[in-house]
Amino acid sequence: MNFFEDEYLRVGATNRGCLRIVPSQDKKPPGFVIGDDSGVVNYYEVRNGDVDPRFNSGAPTVRKEICRIELAGMPYYARDKVFFSIGTTIRAFRQGKMLHAFETNLTEMIRTIAVEENYLWVAGEHILNMYLIQKDTLRDMAYFVSPDRINDLLTLNIISPTIYSPVLACEDKAVRVLDAECRQHYQYLFPSAATCLVPFSAKAKLVENKGSLDRTILVGLQNGFVVCLSLEVNDAFKQWELPPPEDTIGGAVSCLKLVDLKGKGVNDIIVARDQGSLEVYQLNSNDYVMVYRTNVNEQITGLDAGTLSQPGYSEIILSTFSGRVLSFMNIEDVLKIETRKARDNPKDLPKRINTLSTEVERMRQQLETLKNRAESEQPRLNTTANIFRATSKFIRNAEDFSYTVQIDSQYPIESVILQSPMQLELIDLEVSANAQLAVTPTTFGFGAEGVLATYRLVEGARSKFEFKLRTVEGHYGILNIFVIPVANPKTSQSLQIPVRPLSLHERIVETSLDEGSLPLNILTIKGSFSFSDMNSWMNQALPEVPKTEDEQARVIYRSTFVGTVLIADYQAGSAIFKSDSISTITILKDVISFEANRRGLQVAIDWEMNDASIKRVLTLLREKIDHLNDLSVKNSMIPALKELATQEGSGNFLSQEYQKILDNSDRITAEFKQQPKKLQYLKGYVMDLFVDRCKLKGLSNVGQRTHRLTQALGNYQDMDTIYQIFMS
Repeated sequence: MNFFEDEYLRVGATNRGCLRIVPSQDKKPPGFVIGDDSGVVNYYEVRNGDVDPRFNSGAPTVRKEICRIELAGMPYYARDKVFFSIGTTIRAFRQGKMLHAFETNLTEMIRTIAVEENYLWVAGEHILNMYLIQKDTLRDMAYFVSPDRINDLLTLNIISPTIYSPVLACEDKAVRVLDAECRQHYQYLFPSAATCLVPFSAKAKLVENKGSLDRTILVGLQNGFVVCLSLEVNDAFKQWELPPPEDTIGGAVSCLKLVDLKGKGVNDIIVARDQGSLEVYQLNSNDYVMVYRTNVNEQITGLDAGTLSQPGYSEIILSTFSGRVLSFMNIEDVLKIETRKARDNPKDLPKRINTLSTEVERMRQQLETLKNRAESEQPRLNTTANIFRATSKFIRNAEDFSYTVQIDSQYPIESVILQSPMQLELIDLEVSANAQLAVTPTTFGFGAEGVLATYRLVEGARSKFEFKLRTVEGHYGILNIFVIPVANPKTSQSLQIPVRPLSLHERIVETSLDEGSLPLNILTIKGSFSFSDMNSWMNQALPEVPKTEDEQARVIYRSTFVGTVLIADYQAGSAIFKSDSISTITILKDVISFEANRRGLQVAIDWEMNDASIKRVLTLLREKIDHLNDLSVKNSMIPALKELATQEGSGNFLSQEYQKILDNSDRITAEFKQQPKKLQYLKGYVMDLFVDRCKLKGLSNVGQRTHRLTQALGNYQDMDTIYQIFMS
């Protein structure tokens, strides 16, 4: 399946969920609405390839960005009331007429909204509020405080066929189903954060009201999976899932949409991702298969599909972070439309071509005139900074214990400067194809190694850039990123990414852990601190620490690097941490001691060491060393296998093991190039583990001991010798 891509227009920078197709109703043609960072929602109609502005909401008195747009009204399949959030205000219009302007009492910016009949649900970062719409006022009905950030919201009739239940996609890997009073009814946990939700039905049908929808949803996840979830009255069940394409890096699902593209009565699934990938999946027998894929080279923030520019034909429409609005229509449909136009108006095509050529020439001349005028007036103009938006995402890659940094800019990027006082490893991702990297050795205070590097983009106008880095646990601070666009006069946007001391740890579900089988070290902290104090210190040390109104908490983490675990139970005045890694315990002790002293709070710290944990960690590291050694052997075999395959005309005569090596030769070679750095990283972890044990044991002559360990690490095959050095 192939699509024809067309760019409708460009607006300002957009947020997620700020693009909607407004269906045809009351003999009015369909159109679309889009909101950007100017605080204005514009309504457009598309006729004969031309995008005509029909209405806008008006500029706000104080410039605030549009955060969300949702449709409301009856019937469900033809909703034409447009509700949108700007700051803490909700406004609505229908067919060019403003209907509502509600001021809420919220302190958070409204990120997601849902409207059903006279009920309105709005959510900020952590708080969901439910209102009853009474003419021009809102009446508070209920609220819910989420333990972690709310990423998306929808409402369905789950518990009762006549009562709407809010469904929340949350950052803590949970989808939460609430009751009519916004109390949590149940939750379903995923292996990754839930990013977006959409009602699901395999059959394409016109739905009069939401009560007729199936209690089934699609859930987009941070790890790129799309999961079909059946929401029953008291529990949820996974029906099936779509994995991301193998070559997708940083492909968190940003938007989902269902549409019947071919008019066969079966819905296709449209998936949009943060890294710019757009995918179309069609039902083949009982499975969904990908039939189309493209990349728009920047973050996709909005997605919708349906009839828009041509009656009777469906198209996909999307918005990007920089403000591009793109349309995708099946090439077969485009050919049918153009054939019909040529048949009905045989003289119209040359006329249209001539008109377009004239318009292009006029615009070219106008552009040249403006350029000449700007150059002649340049000495008299006052220099002003270009104001633009840029965002960053810090995505953990568990498979190679690294992070991907994704940068999106409203303007094309010329260069990206990194500066940080902590130790970081920039990983070569073959960025030389589209960027040049220059690294300046630098130190920050007390001789600590830092990072000062510049990526200069050399290929085309790209408003999206990403690179990978590896953090070192125990080293923490702020990664400063300066984004410089292709614009004059030169300016930059500063972004800051906090890197936590235990940055390579991720939260896991408690039921997946057998605590009794692990040799755990125990850290006990007591003092006059409150629960919020300890929760704040945890947030300083670890990612994904949930916010909660409870007076006690239990969270469990796993190291994506080694595979060790951390169990934290804490409340006001008391905290107990258990881990099979001494280094994890040491880092936590240092961070909490520092934060408590900074606050002037006295804490008593005690710990119990379990030497059996040393052997467990060394065994886990040995598995990684063995993998790297195996990789080295496979890489050395690739040239010979390729020569044999060339001589014989194919590699079919090889054993299955050798064929697999040949098929994956590019991946093996690329991974092998990183082997020396990974080996050094693994050995560095062993050294840190040894130093941390000596520190907790209060041992002397650490320098002499580390010298012996360094020599032993030269041949890691002798694990018994290394273990004896630890125990000596």
